Amino acid sequence: MDWPAVLEEARAQSVVIPAFSQCKAYAMDEAERREIQRQVQSLAARSIRSFEQHTAVHRLMADQGIPYCILKGVASAWHYPDRLARQMGDVDFFVARSDFARAAGILEANGFTAEGVGHVHHVGYHKPGVELELHFDAPGVPDGEAGDRVRKLLAHWLAEIAVGSGVSQMVATPHANQRGRFENEAEAVRRAVWRLQEELEKRSIPLRVHAGMEIMASPETERLIREQRVLSLAGSRYYLLEFPFGEDPQYMQRIIHGVLRQGKAPVLAHPERYRYLREQPAMLRRWMREGCLVQINAGSLRGHFGQGAAQAARQFLNLNLVSVIASDTHDPIRRTPDLAWIRDFMELHYGAVYARAVLELHPRAIVEDAPVPCYA
Repeated sequence: MDWPAVLEEARAQSVVIPAFSQCKAYAMDEAERREIQRQVQSLAARSIRSFEQHTAVHRLMADQGIPYCILKGVASAWHYPDRLARQMGDVDFFVARSDFARAAGILEANGFTAEGVGHVHHVGYHKPGVELELHFDAPGVPDGEAGDRVRKLLAHWLAEIAVGSGVSQMVATPHANQRGRFENEAEAVRRAVWRLQEELEKRSIPLRVHAGMEIMASPETERLIREQRVLSLAGSRYYLLEFPFGEDPQYMQRIIHGVLRQGKAPVLAHPERYRYLREQPAMLRRWMREGCLVQINAGSLRGHFGQGAAQAARQFLNLNLVSVIASDTHDPIRRTPDLAWIRDFMELHYGAVYARAVLELHPRAIVEDAPVPCYA
């Protein structure tokens, strides 16, 4: 039995604890058994902390009379034979939009710091030992013909914002490889980008849009790349990868090395939002020297994802650990494709040469499938 592969698949499906809580009964190498037991114990400890954190936040909301519901972790854990077998990393609470400001104020008064202001459906909060996502009611885009018209209008609006800020090319990178959430298929993304390009040309909007994906890394990543079931950036050797924010760095390294072994170049998305990499930038330096690129979000430098991400983004820039700065476009209001301000910011704080490299030269090299220099 290939136990490391089984463990990785269990991690991908968040079933490490129920799958391996009785690993003493399995025939495996003793070193493998110890590593699996270590991971089971670590995940179980996180689940216990999550239960405790839910209880604490419940008291805060209940004391102020704010109705809420618990999402995901603790809510689904009640359906497990052993509730602690449900892996949990953060606290997910949902409140009505009308109660959101009051709930946020309560959290901030109790030592929480906002770290996810840029999201359209939740705000992330942090304090030592607690990761919390406060979700609120956000209206979505309707289905059918009305929804198609809304999406087309938004696409034109985003394109005009981008062009107005000096952008001539973009890579559309919808989330991919997230089971049950974002399961975009390569050919569907290509067709959507092709239709969008046609619309832009009809409207004489001078923007070239390339197809790509922001791929949630998993044990399947190497196979999906090999089988061409996920898209690189503009058909190049470069693949944009993201990880769960609390991911183990050794697991991240295994995925990155697996992509490199195929002769491809991983582009690590928003490392400033990974707590471990904030504390250990030397890991980024090692990966960059091995052939990985690093992409930070422009919004991080504005504090859209909290002060921790802002400080880390600046630290990475100071250490020459940034290959590309991306707009991280999600909408026309919060996470927009307007890059004019970031160009001014970079030139003011880091000089015109660095600004041109991360905002123009390196992105162009990626879409042209050319080498990107490493200065780490």
